[in-house]
Amino acid sequence: MYPLQKLSKAVLACVLLICVATTVAHTQVISKAHQQKKFINPTGIYTLQGKQKGDETYGYFGHVYVQYSAPQKIIVKFYICKGYMSYSSGRFYDTLLYQNNTAVYGPTENDATCKIIFTFYPNRVVVDEQTADFNDGCDFGHGVVANAIFRKKDQQKPQPKRNETILIFNPCLVPNFLKTANQLIIPLSQPYH
Repeated sequence: MYPLQKLSKAVLACVLLICVATTVAHTQVISKAHQQKKFINPTGIYTLQGKQKGDETYGYFGHVYVQYSAPQKIIVKFYICKGYMSYSSGRFYDTLLYQNNTAVYGPTENDATCKIIFTFYPNRVVVDEQTADFNDGCDFGHGVVANAIFRKKDQQKPQPKRNETILIFNPCLVPNFLKTANQLIIPLSQPYH
């Protein structure tokens, strides 16, 4: 006979009851931990830096401008560029639902499978793109995939002043005939996304 067969039914029932109670208690603790995520105000400017070599930028670079606008809503201005050689890019400007320090963008007009998940932490946002076709997913340029960690550069609300100008060091936004040191001054009253 096996050792378990020698135990009485009452002992087995007690052991089973203890196992079930322990499992339920453990599940409740995990569930409460997930529900009690500390609120993170996502407002700020987040950047992703590529590697600069001469006049070219290698690897992905971009920015995320975020403003917490209402309970469970954020305004997001997102931009990502693939860098040298193609400088293909993707961008959007939208209001997203913000719950548990997470926001989701998508689907887009031409990609019903597009989902970009923004998970916010105190000093960064993790961006994870999910789509059926990464060649043209989320209506971005060819082969642009928005999977990156953007570091928080500034906690202030991104709020350009009227008639203010900015200096853009972004080859993706500058036409070839204007690429002198990859700089272009654009009034903020004009959209540049």
